[in-house]
Amino acid sequence: MQCKLIKLTNGDDLIAMVSDDYIPGCTMSHVQIQDPVLISSARFPRGNMILETYVLQPWIKMSRSNIMIIPTSSIITAVDITDRASEQYNEFLKFNESQEETEFDPEEHSGEDILDN
Repeated sequence: MQCKLIKLTNGDDLIAMVSDDYIPGCTMSHVQIQDPVLISSARFPRGNMILETYVLQPWIKMSRSNIMIIPTSSIITAVDITDRASEQYNEFLKFNESQEETEFDPEEHSGEDILDN
């Protein structure tokens, strides 16, 4: 698997692990991706400048699986990412995984516990 920035035809930008045999423009009909993360940009005014930052979030938030198959016809391009972007992607995955491990379980709490907090 290779870490790639994937631009989709619907406008989404993803970072994901892509199967090694995928080459943009190839004749494959589908490609397997793992741990896809949606990248959104956010702009903020700061003095007389505009700062741009990127927000990472799970691509399909309620999926039980971190492996997905997408049609290659939905991909405009897939490119290698910088080392810094790869580090941020991996940090996000670790953080997201730790958050999933500590998710709220409603069966562990009664309604009174929730109201008291």
